[in-house]
Amino acid sequence: MPVYLRDARGFGEAAVGIVLGVFLGTEALAKLVTGRWADRYGTRRLIVFGPLLSVVSVILTLAAPGANGAAWETVLQGSFRVLDGIGAAMVWPALFASIAGATNERDRPTALSLLNACYLIGIALAFPLAGWINDQSRQSSAGLGMAAILFIAASLLALGLRDHRPHSQSTGLHLSRVSPWLLATGFLAFAGIGFPSFIAKLFPMDEFRMSEGQVGLLVLPTAILLAVLSAPAGRLATRLGARTTVFAGLVLCAIGTGMIGLAAIRPESRTVATVMIAAPLVGVGFLIALPAWYAYVGGAAGSATRLGAVMAAQGIGAIAAAPLGAAMYEKLQPFGVASRLGPSFAHWSPFLAASGCLAAAAIVFLAASGPAREPSDGGR
Repeated sequence: MPVYLRDARGFGEAAVGIVLGVFLGTEALAKLVTGRWADRYGTRRLIVFGPLLSVVSVILTLAAPGANGAAWETVLQGSFRVLDGIGAAMVWPALFASIAGATNERDRPTALSLLNACYLIGIALAFPLAGWINDQSRQSSAGLGMAAILFIAASLLALGLRDHRPHSQSTGLHLSRVSPWLLATGFLAFAGIGFPSFIAKLFPMDEFRMSEGQVGLLVLPTAILLAVLSAPAGRLATRLGARTTVFAGLVLCAIGTGMIGLAAIRPESRTVATVMIAAPLVGVGFLIALPAWYAYVGGAAGSATRLGAVMAAQGIGAIAAAPLGAAMYEKLQPFGVASRLGPSFAHWSPFLAASGCLAAAAIVFLAASGPAREPSDGGR
């Protein structure tokens, strides 16, 4: 979507950030409701219907008239992202709760790691496939058509899922009963993820003059390696405990994004090698932290309500950071020139901000969670 909006629609990076920020905002707020829906009505119907909203969104996005990124077009494309946001909000709490509900507490981190592996394999295949389709067709809209086909396939596959409802009173869980430190950790961690999220694909294209297909091939080996390591990462979380695993993962993410971000003030470090060394650290950190985090948050019952509340806080963090990261990417170039760091300072700066947020998330989590809190209570 960022490549399509910029290259086919003529949007600037800051405008891209605004449009996709609408998606993140809608997803975050909707999860406060869709998590409860999943607990009350079952998970399957949300996982079936969520992707279909994104199919409608893709059709409307491609059919809408263009105006080279004019204000009214920005509003129009932003309105389509509302559908995407509601669709994503329907899927993710329900999907994680469905996996959690099908496993016992001991096996849950491993099960969620396998779900994470499926996600990473999807990314590993999607990046080069979408890039190749767009490169071959010479149209950045072609990848969106493929996305619509995959959303339909996901919806059809979800018809075979078994419904899950928590086997406890968690369906009555109110947002006020979710510990504030859980919400704060989620907010800060996903603010860190959010800063470079909108420009992640644009960054290597602009800095290293790569095509979309080349960016996909750059991502492919790392994503496949992480997918292979997903099951061992889940077993590691079981052995070490969720608290230790989440903290270690956040630290690795902070170090990896910090290595890339420091290149903003050290021009000699602005190389492909820096990114290739740092990116696996971020990937491994994400790999080990996320399943343990959701196992911790979901509690013994695998409550979609609690997961939805924390995912909402995460989304708000991403909302706050992602458009700001996109604006930094575009607007800080004059500052880079004035400070003799070069215009590329702007392209590397979002990673520095990301590192600060991830480090703060690690500190908050370690200080507030306490060694006695384990995944079984979800931090209540």
